[in-house]
Amino acid sequence: MTTVAIIVAAGIIHPIMFGPEGIFFPELFPIAVRFSGVSIGKQFGTVLGGGIAPLVAASLYARYGTTAAITACYFVLAIGAGIALTFAAETRDKALND
Repeated sequence: MTTVAIIVAAGIIHPIMFGPEGIFFPELFPIAVRFSGVSIGKQFGTVLGGGIAPLVAASLYARYGTTAAITACYFVLAIGAGIALTFAAETRDKALND
């Protein structure tokens, strides 16, 4: 089961999650700050998701003794991401050199 979980996570979920980033994030920034904007955003996301999130999860598990609180926390984060995507600017008709 562990092997299957790793294969599904690394082979299916990870590419679905990170594949669109290469085209989505650069469109959010003007050319003058595009590289810096994407880089800084990615690095802060890595720190928050990779550093703080496991500590929060461990704290929730220690306090409530169940993974339901962790699931609820990640569900709230997913809703927040959905809201952020809803308000992201559409760049389909915008020139790339702006």
